[in-house]
Amino acid sequence: MSNTNLGTSILRNVTLNYLKVDPAKPVSPFGTLQWEVQIEVPENRADEISEMGKLRTLDNGNVAVNIKRKALKHDGSANFPVALVDAKKNTIEVFNNIGNGSTGNVKVYRNEYDVAGRQGISTSLSAIQITNLIEYTGSVDFDIESDDAVATHDDF
Repeated sequence: MSNTNLGTSILRNVTLNYLKVDPAKPVSPFGTLQWEVQIEVPENRADEISEMGKLRTLDNGNVAVNIKRKALKHDGSANFPVALVDAKKNTIEVFNNIGNGSTGNVKVYRNEYDVAGRQGISTSLSAIQITNLIEYTGSVDFDIESDDAVATHDDF
């Protein structure tokens, strides 16, 4: 295996989408508790993130990759959660208002593995620094009707 691009690195000035890094609420998309984020960059920066995971081209022409950190170690003990800080490196403790399109820097750790006959390089999300917060406030995308109104199929 190669030892290029191993260890800690920082992906700077990336767009952040689908941030799921609340230490108390790891997600379990495929049966493994984890924290995750999608990072997005223009296509001309694809080489910077191509080794981090499965690279996808988005409808806007940018490329993206999802990076995760398992919530549990191999022995079942708790893993350290993803550190989340603002531009001044102050800890962020509110996780549900970070909207898609926020920008920041992402710290990852890459290492080689050789487990049960499988070899490769794993990438683990370590920390995220939000440099430009796009605040998610939630929204209602339809007019509120009176209780007397009855919705019909044509209303949608």
